[in-house]
Amino acid sequence: MKRTVSSVSMALFAALVTVPLSARSEIYDPAETFSIQNGNPNGVWAYGWMDTAFATFTLYVNAGFSSGVNPHWYGWGSNWTPSIWRNDANLTGICQPGWLHLHPGNGNQGSVLRWTAPRAGHCRAEGRFLPRDYGTMQVGVRHNTDWLWQATNAGAFTCEVDVVKGDVLAFTVYGGYSSGTTPLSVLIDGPSAPATRYVNAASATPVPPYLTPATPAPGCSTASRSRASAPTRSRCVSRITSCRRTSIPAGWC
Repeated sequence: MKRTVSSVSMALFAALVTVPLSARSEIYDPAETFSIQNGNPNGVWAYGWMDTAFATFTLYVNAGFSSGVNPHWYGWGSNWTPSIWRNDANLTGICQPGWLHLHPGNGNQGSVLRWTAPRAGHCRAEGRFLPRDYGTMQVGVRHNTDWLWQATNAGAFTCEVDVVKGDVLAFTVYGGYSSGTTPLSVLIDGPSAPATRYVNAASATPVPPYLTPATPAPGCSTASRSRASAPTRSRCVSRITSCRRTSIPAGWC
């Protein structure tokens, strides 16, 4: 039997195959792409340090190999600190084979791994800092000038944020110096289309873009939910269950 393809199906197929690559999410791995031979910045990644007030970011301009194979970007110290380097020599103990390692400056300046958003969208950064050498350090994740996460010495983090092109996510080790080598592993997923968050209307700090019962989804107003038809209720439920959050505010279907 001969099958026909509707014009709607063809239009949908054309729309799918013509989605621009820039609109799709990507995975960014700073350890995989770390290099001292591609310059600084290196694509979306930059390696540098910040003063203790986190007011100014300065790129590292010095580079070299320790142990003959470990690529380093570093600052002013004769011992190559502050710095970011990758453990290609498979050193063990405090160090983690293949991981990036950050060390602050001798004035407690933060060593910073910085990612710059190539476009607008929603990003998820997931990773962890492992316990430092022997000193007490501070570790953290920043979005532009805001802290997303902080800890002492070590910890795992998952940070989700909406960005515009040019925004930065910064992963830093700071607040100490002596014996401050700190391993870091992180992956960034994004930017994808900005996430719609459903928040309580009474929230003091809602994060846009968001919808509340005051701005319900089409066909899902609080006034019409009781008399909505089955298809309308279905669309409403579908809209809600697609939300990443598990708690839905009062007032929705």
